[in-house]
Amino acid sequence: MSFLHYATSFFICSKIIAVMLLTNGPPRPRRPRRRRPRLQATDTDITTIRQRLQDELSITDRAILEAQIRDVQGWREQLAEDGSWSDVDYQDQTPGSWTTPVHLRRIVAMVQVYIAPDHELTGDPALRMDVHRTLDFWLVNDFQNPNWWHNLIGVPRDIGSIMVLMQQELTEGQYQQGIEILRRSIIGDSSGANLTWLATNQLMRGCLEPDPDAIAEAFAAVFAEIKVAEVGEEGIQADYSFHQHQAVLYSGGYGLWFSYDVARIITYAHETRFAIEPERFTILNTYVLDGQQWFIRGIMFDYSTIGRGITLADKDALPLISAIHQLAVLPGPRQTEMTDFAARLQGDPNVFPIAGNRDFWRSDTMSHHRSGYATSVRMHSTRTYNTDAYTNDEGRNTNHTADGATYFYRTGEEYRDIFPVWNWRRVPGITCEQRDEPLDLAGLNVLGTTSFVGGVSDGMYGAAAMDLQQGELMARKSWFYFDREVVCLGAGINNPTEYPVVTAVNQCLLKGPVIIQEPRLQRVAVQSGDHTLEDGGSVHHDNIGYYFPAGTPVQTEWGPREGRWSDIGPGSSELLTIDVFDLWIDHGVMVENGTYFYIVLPDFESSDLASYDADTAIEVLQNTPTLQAVRQQEIGVCGAIFHEAGTLDGGAGWTITVDQPCLLLLREIEDGVQLTLANPENMPLLVVVEVDRALVGPGSTPIDATRTRIEVVLPEGIMAGQSAIIPFQYR
Repeated sequence: MSFLHYATSFFICSKIIAVMLLTNGPPRPRRPRRRRPRLQATDTDITTIRQRLQDELSITDRAILEAQIRDVQGWREQLAEDGSWSDVDYQDQTPGSWTTPVHLRRIVAMVQVYIAPDHELTGDPALRMDVHRTLDFWLVNDFQNPNWWHNLIGVPRDIGSIMVLMQQELTEGQYQQGIEILRRSIIGDSSGANLTWLATNQLMRGCLEPDPDAIAEAFAAVFAEIKVAEVGEEGIQADYSFHQHQAVLYSGGYGLWFSYDVARIITYAHETRFAIEPERFTILNTYVLDGQQWFIRGIMFDYSTIGRGITLADKDALPLISAIHQLAVLPGPRQTEMTDFAARLQGDPNVFPIAGNRDFWRSDTMSHHRSGYATSVRMHSTRTYNTDAYTNDEGRNTNHTADGATYFYRTGEEYRDIFPVWNWRRVPGITCEQRDEPLDLAGLNVLGTTSFVGGVSDGMYGAAAMDLQQGELMARKSWFYFDREVVCLGAGINNPTEYPVVTAVNQCLLKGPVIIQEPRLQRVAVQSGDHTLEDGGSVHHDNIGYYFPAGTPVQTEWGPREGRWSDIGPGSSELLTIDVFDLWIDHGVMVENGTYFYIVLPDFESSDLASYDADTAIEVLQNTPTLQAVRQQEIGVCGAIFHEAGTLDGGAGWTITVDQPCLLLLREIEDGVQLTLANPENMPLLVVVEVDRALVGPGSTPIDATRTRIEVVLPEGIMAGQSAIIPFQYR
């Protein structure tokens, strides 16, 4: 399937409308433009843009065309004399998945077949008459919906697509009525994905009338959105995550469609007088490469980034392929990286995966990649919302998807469409009460109640921390990211209720055997069932190892579960049976000062796990409500979460003192160390660090022959929360 087809699919695929409906309300209109007479464009730039629109909407892949011809032939057989179809519900008023526009999308497909060259229906007069009949039926009835999005974006988009493809074959009445529908797409004060959709409709109108002012306004409005948002604004954030519907992380939802549409629109304007400014093109490239790329494994977006879309089937990153290909062919300073990204999305084994660690401080999220795996943690704070609002029946049960949700991906397929059978109180990584009643919709789209939430990253290694408070449940949670291991700590877990509390380790699709080793037992492989590890041990499943120290009460179960998409969203009511692997730590009831510690080895053979020496590789330096710290012995990296000022014995003879709560990484490098600090409160901060080494570097002052005082100034404004990375040499 060609990448161009994915762009075409945007205009004709009904699922996109159902998935991406917005609830912000229609944009406020600007002053209407005067009507222009229907003219033949002589402006070469407008002609170029109109041709690019038509080329994008046309089908060039022969296999796709042949399948569409068969669909069109079937629809024509069912077509009534008045231009309607009996299987289309013209009375439907569903705000979300409005089905009536199926009529328009069939017309788009019919026109695509009509204009495609070299087949039996090319330019067929009878097909042309069917197009006119069906189009007239819609225009006479002018079907609308209570949801503004359909009336201002969806329907004008489809009408515009038909008009661009038919061009001079429209009657004068069809042209005038179509232009009036396109005029509903007023850009106004819209933003994000809404704006790009409205602008695309305006571009189509501007090319059809033609109206160079409308075209210029559309391009200018879209390109103005390619900016780094200020605090409180939606769109591309300073860390290159993406927010929509206030501070909701949406890089894989609205942010995906933003990239998709903006890349198309940039391509329309390329080498015309409307072309994008280089500075804004650089911002978009950086957003894609330093933002979205870090939320993808294989062809799947990290589920932490798709908002309420997690309750809809078949969510992936396929539409991004079109955008990345379009950006990769345009000249720019990171063109090679963009080309590699496009190749990875298409599964090219000759392109290495990205590797490193990224802290998205504006979104309380960390992403960590190595060649064999990717993992992430998503949190929320007083600055960010846990999830989107419950809209169009989407997003049910997503209350805990930002409570420290920790996904582990090797191929990217580990969680695909598992969600109808998920236990939504055991989202991987979270610590949560296990209640029987349904999750409360009032718990959606809420800000966190704590501010000490964030991460520290030096680009290769990282640590994240969350001060969790859910009702009466409180916990200090932290994650430490190394090469082989992800170390997870919990301390200060308190919950005075009689509901059991668990920390979920993973809940994914079952693939292959589950291998368990306890200190007192031989290793066992079991195909289905459940098991309790009373005193720690290890579990291996799908090339991911899980290590638990002695004294950890671990439970696991695996096998079939049943559920329906309609249980969590607007999807099918068909009963599904899905095999699930589920692993968690049981903290019991009436928890007081509970703790946990476990290690995940996300790319580990079973035989390697059996010989893995956790005590040699990982040293947990401290795990208390005031200080959580871990050292990876082999690579010499120490991560520390200082909830208050204090001193840490950092292992290997290091002593580290800080005078402010902060997050810290200390990494031993050749002839020195690299110190990285961040403030999880996302506020400017001066931190004084003292270490028992003689160091020289920025902000350093000798205390004596063996100790050094270091002043670290942490960023402010939209960069507040970003890590400060400082190298030091030994004196």
